[in-house]
Amino acid sequence: MLLWSGVGVVLSVPLGILILFFYRRWRYLEYDWVARPGGYVHESPGVIHTLVCDDPNGMKTVFWLNGSLEFYDDDDNLTQTFDVFWYIDHYLSYCKEHGLPVNNALFV
Repeated sequence: MLLWSGVGVVLSVPLGILILFFYRRWRYLEYDWVARPGGYVHESPGVIHTLVCDDPNGMKTVFWLNGSLEFYDDDDNLTQTFDVFWYIDHYLSYCKEHGLPVNNALFV
């Protein structure tokens, strides 16, 4: 995920184990902790937090998600769910929109 400074991802909830590898700085609004380049976190399912980027170069992190990831608005309404089906649809839509061939080797 690449996130620019001043932008936040509001209230995300992983429904499976989430492993993160950091390439740039970012933090969670709810905790007194800052992710730094070279760092790593293993999150348990169901932890609610708001990802924030203060780094002027933006945030860059690899998210390895085992399950879906839910996003909520300020009123605690579910706004979007990222799961394997969302990622497949996103990939196929992107390829179609940009005239790129689909890599069928990605699908079992």
